Amino acid sequence: MAVRLARSLGWTAMVTAALLAGCAPKKAPPPPPPPPVTPVPPAAALDPESYMAFSASSALFAVKASHFAEGRGSTNKIKKFASQVVMDQTGIGAQLSFAGRYINLLPSSQLLPEHEAMLERLATATDFDGTYKAELARVLRRAAAQHRAFEATGDSPTLRPVARFAAPVCEKNLAALTKL
Repeated sequence: MAVRLARSLGWTAMVTAALLAGCAPKKAPPPPPPPPVTPVPPAAALDPESYMAFSASSALFAVKASHFAEGRGSTNKIKKFASQVVMDQTGIGAQLSFAGRYINLLPSSQLLPEHEAMLERLATATDFDGTYKAELARVLRRAAAQHRAFEATGDSPTLRPVARFAAPVCEKNLAALTKL
């Protein structure tokens, strides 16, 4: 009788296990693979004069726009970010000026027309924070690409180290901007 009871309990245990297995949650299907990343072709390197003009104007725009943001930004977070951008982009301007002395190519203290127009839009913006973020993101993204391109294939061995310094600074500012 003990053997019969053991067999009966064994069958009962197997049937119970089978029933419970049917109640167990199903495993979720694996997530689909991410879409393939299409590489963005790097920007073409500018000639040294154009690189200096564009880089100086980009940094100057970032400084001037950020000075506006220090006064007109709606949150302390934006104002603190703007102060960091002023310091970082002033550093890029100093590097451009220092390197430019060696090759007789000093940065201009004037904005390029495109940057001047952006600064005018910012000065009259009703949504200051949104306009500041959008315009600064556009400038930083383009500046980072130009610095990377010049670092890789620029014609001036004196300006390539500046580009190597400036690219990650612009990328850092852009990354911080996207977190605001």
